This record gives sequence, structure tokens and C-alpha cells, in this order.
Amino acid sequence: MVGKLNMMTKNEALQFLECSKRTLNRYAKAGKLSVAYEKTGNGLEARYDEKELEVLKAENAPTHRALAVVAVVS
Repeated sequence: MVGKLNMMTKNEALQFLECSKRTLNRYAKAGKLSVAYEKTGNGLEARYDEKELEVLKAENAPTHRALAVVAVVS
């Protein structure tokens, strides 16, 4: 469940995950992220749980693989 502590705004979450708004919305729709809405002077603002964002970022981190370079000499 999403609590009040350690929440990020949509823009903070986008910067943290280094992804597009569309990708962030897909993660939420797929159930990979919980979204809480906070009432502000401009209406409702989405908030994302920091721990869930950290887990998602770790799951999607690129794996470093060794690159083999082969030189063909004739």
C-alpha cells in the first residue's frame, strides 16, 4: 500500500527512472507501480512510492555484457 512518506511526484519519478510519461503510465497500468493522488491547488497530482520506483529501476537496469571483438585478417 502506498503511504504518505517517501513519495515522488510524476516529474521526480520520470527523472528517477529516466523514462517517458507514457512508459511511467504503462508501468502503473501493468501494476508495477502504485499511484496515489494528492489534492493540490491545481487538482489531483499523482504520487509514486519511492521504494517501488527503486525496485522497478533495479529490475530494468541494463546488464553489462562483455563485448567480443573479432578481427579477421586475410
